[in-house]
Amino acid sequence: MEKIFRSKSERKEIRKYQIITVILMLIILAPVIVKIFKSDSKLDELIIPESIDIDFDKYTMHCDALCKRFTDSRRNPKEALAYCEKYFEIDLNKNGKIAEDVSELNNYDVCEDRVYCFNIEECSWGSGSRSRLTPEKCKDLMCDVYAEQYDDNTTAAQYIQSRITFGSCSSPGESEITETDTSISWWTETYKNVHCRSY
Repeated sequence: MEKIFRSKSERKEIRKYQIITVILMLIILAPVIVKIFKSDSKLDELIIPESIDIDFDKYTMHCDALCKRFTDSRRNPKEALAYCEKYFEIDLNKNGKIAEDVSELNNYDVCEDRVYCFNIEECSWGSGSRSRLTPEKCKDLMCDVYAEQYDDNTTAAQYIQSRITFGSCSSPGESEITETDTSISWWTETYKNVHCRSY
Protein backbone atom coordinates (compact mmCIF):
# COMPACT_ATOMS: atom_id res chain seq x y z
CA MET A 1 0.00 0.00 0.00
CA GLU A 2 1.23 3.41 -1.03
CA LYS A 3 1.86 6.03 1.61
CA ILE A 4 -1.00 8.62 1.57
CA PHE A 5 0.43 11.09 4.03
CA ARG A 6 3.50 12.95 3.00
CA SER A 7 6.14 14.32 5.21
CA LYS A 8 6.09 17.89 6.37
CA SER A 9 8.91 18.92 4.04
CA GLU A 10 7.12 17.38 1.04
CA ARG A 11 3.92 19.28 1.87
CA LYS A 12 5.89 22.55 2.12
CA GLU A 13 7.47 21.86 -1.25
CA ILE A 14 4.06 21.17 -2.87
CA ARG A 15 2.56 24.30 -1.28
CA LYS A 16 5.49 26.38 -2.63
CA TYR A 17 4.77 25.11 -6.17
CA GLN A 18 1.06 25.78 -5.74
CA ILE A 19 1.72 29.40 -4.71
CA ILE A 20 4.13 29.92 -7.62
CA THR A 21 1.53 28.45 -10.02
CA VAL A 22 -1.21 30.78 -8.70
CA ILE A 23 1.06 33.83 -8.98
CA LEU A 24 2.00 32.93 -12.56
CA MET A 25 -1.66 32.44 -13.47
CA LEU A 26 -2.51 35.88 -12.02
CA ILE A 27 0.34 37.50 -13.93
CA ILE A 28 -0.79 35.89 -17.17
CA LEU A 29 -4.54 36.49 -16.67
CA ALA A 30 -4.41 39.98 -15.15
CA PRO A 31 -4.02 41.85 -18.48
CA VAL A 32 -6.83 39.77 -19.98
CA ILE A 33 -9.15 40.57 -17.07
CA VAL A 34 -8.30 44.27 -17.21
CA LYS A 35 -8.98 44.31 -20.96
CA ILE A 36 -12.37 42.65 -20.44
CA PHE A 37 -13.38 45.25 -17.86
CA LYS A 38 -12.10 48.16 -19.96
CA SER A 39 -14.05 47.03 -23.01
CA ASP A 40 -17.29 46.65 -21.06
CA SER A 41 -19.39 49.63 -22.20
CA LYS A 42 -21.45 49.66 -19.01
CA LEU A 43 -18.30 50.19 -16.96
CA ASP A 44 -17.16 52.93 -19.35
CA GLU A 45 -20.41 54.81 -18.72
CA LEU A 46 -19.85 54.62 -14.98
CA ILE A 47 -16.24 55.75 -15.09
CA ILE A 48 -16.17 58.33 -17.90
CA PRO A 49 -18.77 61.11 -17.81
CA GLU A 50 -20.71 61.84 -20.96
CA SER A 51 -18.90 63.97 -23.50
CA ILE A 52 -21.27 66.91 -23.00
CA ASP A 53 -20.12 67.16 -19.39
CA ILE A 54 -16.45 67.14 -20.40
CA ASP A 55 -17.08 69.80 -23.07
CA PHE A 56 -19.33 71.75 -20.75
CA ASP A 57 -16.52 72.19 -18.26
CA LYS A 58 -14.55 73.88 -21.03
CA TYR A 59 -17.39 76.35 -21.69
CA THR A 60 -17.92 77.02 -18.00
CA MET A 61 -14.20 77.66 -17.47
CA HIS A 62 -14.14 80.08 -20.41
CA CYS A 63 -17.13 82.00 -19.03
CA ASP A 64 -15.61 81.98 -15.53
CA ALA A 65 -12.42 83.52 -16.94
CA LEU A 66 -14.43 86.29 -18.64
CA CYS A 67 -16.37 86.87 -15.42
CA LYS A 68 -13.13 87.10 -13.45
CA ARG A 69 -11.74 89.58 -15.96
CA PHE A 70 -14.86 91.71 -15.44
CA THR A 71 -14.72 91.55 -11.63
CA ASP A 72 -10.95 92.14 -11.58
CA SER A 73 -11.48 95.31 -13.62
CA ARG A 74 -13.61 96.68 -10.77
CA ARG A 75 -16.66 95.82 -12.87
CA ASN A 76 -15.79 98.02 -15.81
CA PRO A 77 -18.86 97.91 -18.14
CA LYS A 78 -16.64 97.52 -21.21
CA GLU A 79 -15.14 94.35 -19.70
CA ALA A 80 -18.66 93.00 -19.14
CA LEU A 81 -19.21 92.97 -22.91
CA ALA A 82 -16.78 90.08 -23.38
CA TYR A 83 -18.81 87.97 -20.96
CA CYS A 84 -22.26 89.13 -22.05
CA GLU A 85 -21.71 88.72 -25.78
CA LYS A 86 -19.75 85.45 -25.68
CA TYR A 87 -21.66 82.49 -27.05
CA PHE A 88 -20.92 78.89 -27.99
CA GLU A 89 -22.35 76.24 -30.27
CA ILE A 90 -23.15 73.25 -28.06
CA ASP A 91 -25.01 70.07 -28.98
CA LEU A 92 -26.98 70.07 -25.73
CA ASN A 93 -29.40 67.28 -26.64
CA LYS A 94 -26.54 65.20 -28.10
CA ASN A 95 -28.32 64.37 -31.34
CA GLY A 96 -25.32 65.24 -33.49
CA LYS A 97 -26.96 68.39 -34.86
CA ILE A 98 -26.54 71.97 -33.74
CA ALA A 99 -29.13 74.72 -34.21
CA GLU A 100 -32.04 72.56 -35.30
CA ASP A 101 -33.58 72.24 -31.89
CA VAL A 102 -34.33 74.34 -28.86
CA SER A 103 -32.75 72.76 -25.78
CA GLU A 104 -33.10 73.49 -22.10
CA LEU A 105 -30.12 74.66 -20.06
CA ASN A 106 -30.35 75.90 -16.46
CA ASN A 107 -34.10 76.57 -16.84
CA TYR A 108 -33.45 78.55 -20.04
CA ASP A 109 -34.58 77.43 -23.46
CA VAL A 110 -31.72 78.15 -25.81
CA CYS A 111 -30.86 77.56 -29.42
CA GLU A 112 -27.82 75.31 -29.59
CA ASP A 113 -25.89 77.65 -31.88
CA ARG A 114 -26.28 80.61 -29.50
CA VAL A 115 -25.60 79.49 -25.94
CA TYR A 116 -24.41 82.60 -24.11
CA CYS A 117 -22.27 82.68 -21.00
CA PHE A 118 -25.20 84.06 -18.99
CA ASN A 119 -27.22 80.98 -20.07
CA ILE A 120 -24.44 78.68 -18.87
CA GLU A 121 -23.61 80.34 -15.56
CA GLU A 122 -24.30 83.78 -14.20
CA CYS A 123 -21.28 85.84 -13.30
CA SER A 124 -21.53 86.87 -9.66
CA TRP A 125 -19.27 88.79 -7.32
CA GLY A 126 -21.35 88.93 -4.17
CA SER A 127 -24.40 87.47 -2.49
CA GLY A 128 -26.96 90.10 -3.48
CA SER A 129 -29.22 89.98 -6.50
CA ARG A 130 -27.52 93.12 -7.84
CA SER A 131 -24.16 91.34 -7.73
CA ARG A 132 -24.81 89.17 -10.79
CA LEU A 133 -24.50 89.56 -14.54
CA THR A 134 -27.95 88.33 -15.49
CA PRO A 135 -29.24 88.63 -19.06
CA GLU A 136 -31.04 91.82 -17.98
CA LYS A 137 -27.97 93.31 -16.28
CA CYS A 138 -25.90 92.49 -19.36
CA LYS A 139 -28.42 94.34 -21.53
CA ASP A 140 -28.26 97.40 -19.26
CA LEU A 141 -24.45 97.44 -19.32
CA MET A 142 -24.41 96.96 -23.09
CA CYS A 143 -26.85 99.86 -23.43
CA ASP A 144 -24.57 102.07 -21.35
CA VAL A 145 -21.46 101.21 -23.37
CA TYR A 146 -23.03 101.30 -26.84
CA ALA A 147 -25.19 104.39 -26.19
CA GLU A 148 -22.00 106.21 -25.26
CA GLN A 149 -20.17 104.78 -28.28
CA TYR A 150 -22.93 105.60 -30.80
CA ASP A 151 -24.20 108.65 -28.92
CA ASP A 152 -27.72 107.39 -29.55
CA ASN A 153 -29.93 105.00 -27.54
CA THR A 154 -31.86 103.78 -30.58
CA THR A 155 -28.74 102.85 -32.55
CA ALA A 156 -27.29 101.21 -29.43
CA ALA A 157 -30.48 99.15 -28.98
CA GLN A 158 -30.45 98.03 -32.60
CA TYR A 159 -26.80 97.05 -32.34
CA ILE A 160 -27.43 95.02 -29.17
CA GLN A 161 -30.39 93.33 -30.81
CA SER A 162 -28.12 92.27 -33.67
CA ARG A 163 -25.47 90.95 -31.24
CA ILE A 164 -27.70 88.92 -28.91
CA THR A 165 -29.98 86.71 -30.98
CA PHE A 166 -31.95 83.59 -30.15
CA GLY A 167 -30.07 81.60 -32.79
CA SER A 168 -30.91 79.98 -36.08
CA CYS A 169 -33.31 77.35 -34.79
CA SER A 170 -37.03 78.07 -34.74
CA SER A 171 -37.50 81.22 -32.77
CA PRO A 172 -40.30 81.51 -30.24
CA GLY A 173 -43.62 81.93 -31.98
CA GLU A 174 -42.49 79.75 -34.91
CA SER A 175 -42.14 76.54 -32.94
CA GLU A 176 -43.81 74.67 -30.12
CA ILE A 177 -42.41 77.26 -27.71
CA THR A 178 -44.54 80.32 -27.21
CA GLU A 179 -43.28 83.76 -26.39
CA THR A 180 -45.00 83.63 -23.01
CA ASP A 181 -42.90 80.66 -21.82
CA THR A 182 -40.79 81.86 -18.91
CA SER A 183 -37.92 79.63 -20.04
CA ILE A 184 -37.21 82.01 -22.91
CA SER A 185 -37.98 85.25 -21.09
CA TRP A 186 -34.23 85.97 -21.15
CA TRP A 187 -34.64 86.58 -24.87
CA THR A 188 -38.26 87.69 -25.39
CA GLU A 189 -38.34 90.19 -22.54
CA THR A 190 -34.76 91.41 -22.78
CA TYR A 191 -33.27 91.07 -26.26
CA LYS A 192 -36.06 90.59 -28.80
CA ASN A 193 -37.01 94.27 -28.72
CA VAL A 194 -34.18 96.04 -26.94
CA HIS A 195 -34.90 99.45 -25.41
CA CYS A 196 -32.06 101.40 -23.89
CA ARG A 197 -33.18 103.83 -21.20
CA SER A 198 -32.38 107.49 -21.48
CA TYR A 199 -30.57 109.35 -18.69
